[in-house]
Amino acid sequence: MNSAVCTLFEGHYHYGVAALANSLHAHGFRGTIWAGYRGPLPPWAGTSAEFKVGDGPTIRFIPLATETHFANYKPTFMQQVMEVHAPEAGALCYFDPDIVVAGRWSFYEEWVEAGVALCEDVNSPVNETHPLRVAWRKFGTRTGLTLTPRTASYVNSGFAGVSRANMRFLRTWHEVLERMKVEIGTADYFQFHSHDRTYLFYRGDQDALNMAIEASDAPLSIVGKEGMAFSGGGYIMYHSLGHPKPWRKQFIWEAIRGWPPTATDKVFLARSEGPIAAFSPGELARKRCSVWLGGAICRFVRKGGW
Repeated sequence: MNSAVCTLFEGHYHYGVAALANSLHAHGFRGTIWAGYRGPLPPWAGTSAEFKVGDGPTIRFIPLATETHFANYKPTFMQQVMEVHAPEAGALCYFDPDIVVAGRWSFYEEWVEAGVALCEDVNSPVNETHPLRVAWRKFGTRTGLTLTPRTASYVNSGFAGVSRANMRFLRTWHEVLERMKVEIGTADYFQFHSHDRTYLFYRGDQDALNMAIEASDAPLSIVGKEGMAFSGGGYIMYHSLGHPKPWRKQFIWEAIRGWPPTATDKVFLARSEGPIAAFSPGELARKRCSVWLGGAICRFVRKGGW
């Protein structure tokens, strides 16, 4: 299958893009990575709008002028890639720039052939009768969308894969986000969080994605929490949740506070070495040392050393 990859980033998230691209290269992807961005190009990319990742994929950088939070721009960008930049692609996978691929690329192509490829979130499931889902359906009725229960799985919006045959799912996701924008107002739409989890659009893009599942008739293929290594045994991808991200984490300080380096942190560093070298050799060596020390500190504390 002729497939493509896309991501969205700005600022220091370029470190994540480098690790993502390296991991895609390592697991057999040889197509194009379409990277939408705001601000300057990554330091490791130079001044070119195109960057070759070793003997593997090519990153093509697309400057974006939108003020919308990138979390809420995902289906728009995915449609733009499929319709304008890669009309020859039979499938497209979106990855957040804090994800590292762990499985063979051909598995992803098999996955999107099975249906719209999605992964359960750490907070899944959300029961079909949960008040949030009831609120989403009432919102749908008010705004002209018919939502039909399909699954109790609550998916994470950090990854989505679609075949060209299932492009209609992206249009539905986009339509839900447009209706959400009217509901919550432009100011909140430009932010990542709105209100608290009792609000029907607390995590806008992700809640809208889960609404789109009920509003669309596209076939689905949902992997459990292990898909993003939320439940251990990660074999498809690793997703770094929360802050700080692995490239900004002070591992020794975090260990003193009781938080050991995670498997995702270690995989990120393993994929930061090359072909894209976002860190200098000295920086990478220091980070690896701090991960080792952080792990040692936590083991010492657990054994009652302090």
